[in-house]
Amino acid sequence: MAIRIEEVAGMDFSDVAGSDRIKPVLSGDVMREDFMLPLGVSARELWVPSNRITAVLGRTRRVTAETAILLGERFTRRRCLIPMRSR
Repeated sequence: MAIRIEEVAGMDFSDVAGSDRIKPVLSGDVMREDFMLPLGVSARELWVPSNRITAVLGRTRRVTAETAILLGERFTRRRCLIPMRSR
């Protein structure tokens, strides 16, 4: 079902559109909260150089394609980190 542009002008979005902006979600935060903590995995257990993981978690390094592939092999191919923005 499509919404016509004319219908949007009369809609009330006040319940979902506030003035507060949320901070961007960083890939290191997602890796820590959604993968490492629930699985109880440390940086050394990922088969990726631990200094690389530590830098991603510390927000000083971006997730490269190579790192994403290595992490995808470790965790699961369905939840790969490639499409995520790191900053």
